[in-house]
Amino acid sequence: MRIGDALTLQWADVGEAHVEWRQQKSRRQTAVPLSAAAVALLQEIRLDPIPAGALVFPGRGGAPRSYQAVLRAFHAARAASTTTGTIHDLRRTFATELHNRGVSDELIAGLLGQKTTAVVPVYRHTKYEALRQALGAGS
Repeated sequence: MRIGDALTLQWADVGEAHVEWRQQKSRRQTAVPLSAAAVALLQEIRLDPIPAGALVFPGRGGAPRSYQAVLRAFHAARAASTTTGTIHDLRRTFATELHNRGVSDELIAGLLGQKTTAVVPVYRHTKYEALRQALGAGS
């Protein structure tokens, strides 16, 4: 899910174990399963009762947060840690971790909300250790 999609995600888009939304970039309807950890987190922040049209990640007064507000929060969190990278690296890291666990490009594309597998290599990065093992290099 892209940041813009998350900023406009409504509780009506969230099922018990999946999220279904219309992507802003491609305008395609997309559904992805949620991990147990994501389900637990969403249950923690869920309002009861849920107002009609309520956003999952609202800004002040229930209005959508701006992309710039998310970037500011990300940069503040990054500055407070030893982590480097950009907010878009989160997407790359997700794809890379799936790839390193043996998940197929077709499934990675689906979880990224991509129509085809053509863009998956752009997002995944093979770890040095995996390359070293593939070449049979010693330690």
